[in-house]
Amino acid sequence: MMPIYNKLLDILAILLVILSAGVCYGFGKEDLSNAAMQYESDIEELLSIEEVPTESNALARKTFKRFDRTIRELVKIEETDTALNLAKKCRRLYPDQLRTGLLLGWVQGARGELDEAIQITQASLSDKTDPLRDSQDIHRAEALTHLGGFLIQQEKYGQSLPYLEEALTRNKNSAIALYLVGLAHFEEENWYESAKAFSKAVRKDRRLASPDDFQSYAIASEKMGRPDRAQKVLRLAIETFPMEPGFRYNLGQYLELESATREAYYEYRLETLVAGGESPFTREALERIARIETIQLHTDYPDKVLLPLISAPLFKSQGKKEEERKLLEKAVGSTRLDHPYLVYVWASCLLEQDQPGEAIEVLEKAVKEHPGLVLLEADLAAAYSEVGEKEKSEALIRKVLLEAPNHWKAWERFGPLVNNR
Repeated sequence: MMPIYNKLLDILAILLVILSAGVCYGFGKEDLSNAAMQYESDIEELLSIEEVPTESNALARKTFKRFDRTIRELVKIEETDTALNLAKKCRRLYPDQLRTGLLLGWVQGARGELDEAIQITQASLSDKTDPLRDSQDIHRAEALTHLGGFLIQQEKYGQSLPYLEEALTRNKNSAIALYLVGLAHFEEENWYESAKAFSKAVRKDRRLASPDDFQSYAIASEKMGRPDRAQKVLRLAIETFPMEPGFRYNLGQYLELESATREAYYEYRLETLVAGGESPFTREALERIARIETIQLHTDYPDKVLLPLISAPLFKSQGKKEEERKLLEKAVGSTRLDHPYLVYVWASCLLEQDQPGEAIEVLEKAVKEHPGLVLLEADLAAAYSEVGEKEKSEALIRKVLLEAPNHWKAWERFGPLVNNR
């Protein structure tokens, strides 16, 4: 699984509200990265502050917000040394405020200094919230969530749960706390509690889920004896992360157990295209594909869609394009292209047979129904190019190169452009 704190940091940078921190030491311009130079004047000014503004609470809060904003931007560009200096400075200026301890702990956690992060964040829970307000306990809930995340990073799953559960009592809408509760229970093999927490988290904000969250959710559901739920989770995972390896292979296994061989075959085939040749999922999927194809080629009752799908490449390899097309037409004719793998195969055939207009008609609809599936987007960009739709083609090419610049499909279709990035 991915390092949990990396995930926590990514999500908190987007989700969690304003953080806090404070003490510091000098630095020279040569210590700043090029990316951090844009903040140079703010950094110098903040580090030069010697005492908290006393004219008004509003001015104190304004000064803190400048620290907060600059520190978070520096962490975002991985300039954590300078961010730590600023956070320590801020903590020195506001030594008894919850939000400065929260911010300093967050920066230390980003640097992997988990013991220090836990210590300062725990201490901040006893700190004041005036003048740096904590309306509705949002920041206290953040601190508790951070503590849970830090402890999970240290593999102290049981110890993390009380903090995360208290965070949820203070902020019941915290999806990130629910994801972390799900993970902690998963690692403790409390399958029911894990699945329950993941279910709530996904309903609250699916955008915050990682592929590992979905994988853990599916496994927990399976362990509970709910393969039906596990299958639903995998379908949701595919919808959320259409280019993530593994989900389609696992879904295919469930479909095979239900004797849905045709649908399983589609998923295995698409897995090989999504994951590429080096993936262990591809190797496993190819073994299952080979077994299905062997059965289909030797049974007296082959599947009316699978058999022509399996046979068409044989004609293609012999240069018999017309026979290949007829077989594929037979395969897709009764399906209404109800799976992205069928769309991919049929559109590829049309493009290879110099029929980009027909390919566009098929692919435009599929791209809307399966957003983010680079396999279809890349072929649609190629089809647009063939018919002279330059603007549409270039827009899709940019999208593909942003979403999956290293994917084999991007290299196949746009190799020179990939090399020039």
